[in-house]
Amino acid sequence: MPGDLRMVLAWPLACILGCGEAPPLPESPTLATWPVDPLPTLVIGGDEDEAASPLFRVAGAAWISEGLLVVNGSANELRLYSEDGRVLGRIGRQGSGPGEFLAPVMVGRLASDSVVVFDRRNTRLSVICDGREVCSEVRIEGNGLVVGVSGAQVVLEHIVFGTPASSGVNRNRHEYFAVTRATQESRLLATYAGQPTQTASEGAGTYMMPVLMTRPPQVAVLPGIVALASGSDPELDLVGFSGTALRTIPLPISVSEISDEEFAAAVAEDIGTGEGWDPLALAAMEAMGRPEQRAPTQKLLADRMGLVWVELEETPPDMRKWLVVDPRGTVRAEVLTPGDVSVLEVGEDYILGVRRDAVGVEFVESYSLDRGTLGGDG
Repeated sequence: MPGDLRMVLAWPLACILGCGEAPPLPESPTLATWPVDPLPTLVIGGDEDEAASPLFRVAGAAWISEGLLVVNGSANELRLYSEDGRVLGRIGRQGSGPGEFLAPVMVGRLASDSVVVFDRRNTRLSVICDGREVCSEVRIEGNGLVVGVSGAQVVLEHIVFGTPASSGVNRNRHEYFAVTRATQESRLLATYAGQPTQTASEGAGTYMMPVLMTRPPQVAVLPGIVALASGSDPELDLVGFSGTALRTIPLPISVSEISDEEFAAAVAEDIGTGEGWDPLALAAMEAMGRPEQRAPTQKLLADRMGLVWVELEETPPDMRKWLVVDPRGTVRAEVLTPGDVSVLEVGEDYILGVRRDAVGVEFVESYSLDRGTLGGDG
């Protein structure tokens, strides 16, 4: 467990079932490739004759039995679409009253196929039933943002900001908690060092920006398990909702060093001509120190089959590359998805994502996924 980038766990190590030493990590078979059709099966967004406003700041999407449910952040509402893209209904409006939203984001599902939405400004969870109405709401009292749900448990991410130095690299701390919805009982799951930030100060002014080629910690919530990645190590840590560490899964990816020339080129590309930059922001960029290695992962997702999808930092041109990992320790497959589509949800045979065109118009798209003979969680 190198340095301070690994998590500090609230409970001692134990195996997944019972106590004692964790079982040995199973060997991964030859990686399968799960193809994704290059053309979407459904596209919604853009100029919608039936919609009052276009989709913008999409903050989640999910296929449910009634259709496609989309969180439209710009209108603080959810929209239900038919399988052929027609608007069937809307849920919510801007506000803080019952059934209203100020900053909604989709964070998970319940076993009943109900979708759970977290309102970051109202700090409450809303359960959406049948894609038609808000059937229950509960305020979350713990500090932090909800990043996932599993049954009665809610996972919060709390960022503890340190006192920034006048210049140089600083680090915050990410704390992850499990909170029981009904009782608000909270348990610390893990703590990670945050993404390094470069600071520049002058007089009373201070500016901080993330160090290039680094990533913050990432999290995905599965049934009964929380998957975490430090943002700097090629591995996953699995933690139970009691705070018990289950296992660490090494990922079959290499971590590449960053040369001085490569980092200088990245800084120069970001700065460009320097025109329009805030002077302190430009000073922070120009003083930015080179990290030793490139971040290996970008994002974690839990799919509907109980597997973890890990988006890799280094990908083929115009594509996003994912590793699919079984929580028991097997890396099951690799998947390539369109590079301009940010994946929101993965089902048994589909991938949902959002794409933004050259002028900023957002489209939610669904693609067919073929898991072959390795689908599911068995």
